[in-house]
Parts: sequence; structure tokens; C-alpha cells
Amino acid sequence: MKKIDQSWDDRLATTLREKLKDDSLRLQAFEQLLSALLEHDPNKSTPNATALFIGGIKGADADLKRVKVAKVLLELAAAQSWATVWAAIQKDNAFGRRLLAELAHEEPLSQVPRLTTSLDPHDVGQLFIWLEREFPHTEDPKEAIQLRSSSLQRLLWA
Repeated sequence: MKKIDQSWDDRLATTLREKLKDDSLRLQAFEQLLSALLEHDPNKSTPNATALFIGGIKGADADLKRVKVAKVLLELAAAQSWATVWAAIQKDNAFGRRLLAELAHEEPLSQVPRLTTSLDPHDVGQLFIWLEREFPHTEDPKEAIQLRSSSLQRLLWA
């Protein structure tokens, strides 16, 4: 990806946007290309990624790629994409669980706390309520040594 950084221009961005439509593109490459697009040209790429998220992903890995698009949008353009991604989370709890689990397992720290700094307080509250409903703290083990494997703790601090 460093070589891409050195030669970035509009033609490369157009080529990468087209490559995202390739059904044979592996998940990791898909995510990296989308991230590069949003990092280099957020004004054009955020609306394109949002359109891709809403209905432009086809193929065998469509559901997994949709999670990747939402993840990248929340990592790099949360303020602009939150309403769209949040609507999808509310509509499909399984999708929301996959997405938040993926955000929670990013290295070095969970992306969920960072995400909350991009949202307004009402949205943070709604997210917290959803997380508590989907990953109830009452299901967390009582022993402190097992907290790392608890559902909500894993999402917030893994």
C-alpha cells in the first residue's frame, strides 16, 4: 500500500473503485483498497462506499464485504456514515453483532471507544443501549480473571 500512496491520483482512485466491484477480490484486499480510497479521497469515496454498503455488493462474500464496508466507514467517516450504518444495525441484529465484534477485535485496542468520540451524545447512548441489549453485562462472568472473554467487555475493551 505504500507504493500506492506515492502514486495516488484520480485515475488510480477510479481504478481502485472499479476493482472493489470484482467478486473475486479477497476480503482483506477489499478492506485495504476501500480504506485507501477513504483515506486519500474522503469527499468522493465516502459517498461511493455508502452506496456500496446500501446495495452495491454482489457475490458469494457480499454479507462479509458489507460488514467490511461498514467497518471502514465507521473507522474513517463515522460522522458522515453513522445514520446509514446505524439503520442497518437496527434492522439486522446479526449484522450489527458481526460489525461490532469486528470493530472490537481490532488491534491494538478496540475501535468502539474511538468510534464513540465521533458520534454525538444521543448516538453514543443509543449504541450503548443496543450493546447492552445484544451483549448483556448480566451474562458476564463474575470472576475478574474472565472479564476479557465477557461479551460486553470484549466489545468495549478487547
